[in-house]
Amino acid sequence: MKLIKYILAVLFITTVAACSDLEKEKALENPAAPALASHENIIINANNLSETTTFRWQPADFGYPAVVQYSLLAQVGSGAPVFVSSTYNDSIALKLTELNNAVISAGATVGVENKVIFTVSATISEAYQKAVSLPVEVTVTPYEPQPAWIYAVGEFQGWNRTGGYSLISVHDDGIYIGYINFPGAASPFLILPNNEDDWNHKWGSDDGATLIEDGGADIKSPGAGYHKITANLTNLTIQMIPYSWGIIGSATPGGWDNDTGMSWDYEALVWKVTVDLKGGEEFKLRLNNDWDTNYGITDGAVVAGGNNIPVAEDGTYLVIFDEEKPAITWTKQ
Repeated sequence: MKLIKYILAVLFITTVAACSDLEKEKALENPAAPALASHENIIINANNLSETTTFRWQPADFGYPAVVQYSLLAQVGSGAPVFVSSTYNDSIALKLTELNNAVISAGATVGVENKVIFTVSATISEAYQKAVSLPVEVTVTPYEPQPAWIYAVGEFQGWNRTGGYSLISVHDDGIYIGYINFPGAASPFLILPNNEDDWNHKWGSDDGATLIEDGGADIKSPGAGYHKITANLTNLTIQMIPYSWGIIGSATPGGWDNDTGMSWDYEALVWKVTVDLKGGEEFKLRLNNDWDTNYGITDGAVVAGGNNIPVAEDGTYLVIFDEEKPAITWTKQ
C-alpha cells in the first residue's frame, strides 16, 4: 500500500510539473508587453545638458518571476529605431546630453521640434521573443552638440595654426579645460575650433575675461608658467589661473624643500616628468608648490593627503599623474 501511495505521489508531482512547464512556455510565447508612460515634451539646450529626464513603464509580464532587461528605443520618421539605454528596472533616468546624442543619431534635426517615437522592449533571454511596448510620441528639440575639443594657438607654440594645444569638454557642456605653459606675462594666444589651416573662425578677448566670437584682441596670459585655461563657449568667458603639479620629497632632486615640476601631456592628458629618484626614500605630488593640495598613496589608493610614496631603488623614473582618475605611476627607465 505504501508503494502504491508513493507511485501515485510521484505521478502527481510529475503531472503538476509538466503542466507548470507548459504554462511557462505558453507565457513565454505570449508575454504581456511593458506599458510606456506618456512623457512631457523635452527642450535641450546648453544650460540643461547635465540635467536628467526619466522614462517610466509598467513592467512586462512573462507569466512567472524573471529577471527582465528593458531597452529604451527612439525613432524619428521612417528611420530605424536607435538604442538609447537599458536597465533592469521599470524606469530609466537619462542625462539630457545622452538623450540628445541618441535622438540626433536617430535623425532628429537640431534646434527645432521633432516628433520622436519612443518604445521599450523587454527580454529575458535571446531564446524568446521580445515584448515591445506601444509607441509613445514625444516632442524633442535637440541641441547642437559641441565639439569635444577646441585649441589654443599663440606665442607659446610659435603661432602654429595646425599645432594648437587642446582644451577638452569633459561633460559636452560647452566648457573646455586645458593647461598651457606660458613663456611670460601677456603672452598672446587665440582660441580656435580645430587644428586646420584656417583663421576665419576664432575667439579673442579685450579684457582677458570675456570671449568675443570672431573678434576681439589676442588673449593675454596673466603670467608666466603653467595656467589652467577654462573657456566657456556658451557664456563666452575665459578664466586663467596658475596651475602646475610637481613632485617633492627625500627621493627627489629638490628634497622636501623644492618641487620638481611636471609637464602637461596634451595627447595623453596626464602630467609627467622624467627624474632621478633615490632608492629607500619617498616622494609626494603637490599643486602649485603648496601643501594645500597634495597626493600620496594610502592602502593602495591615490588620495588627497595620502601617505608618502616609497621608491625601491635608485634610478631614472618616468612619473605620471592622471588627475582625473586619480592615478600615479613611477616606472624605472
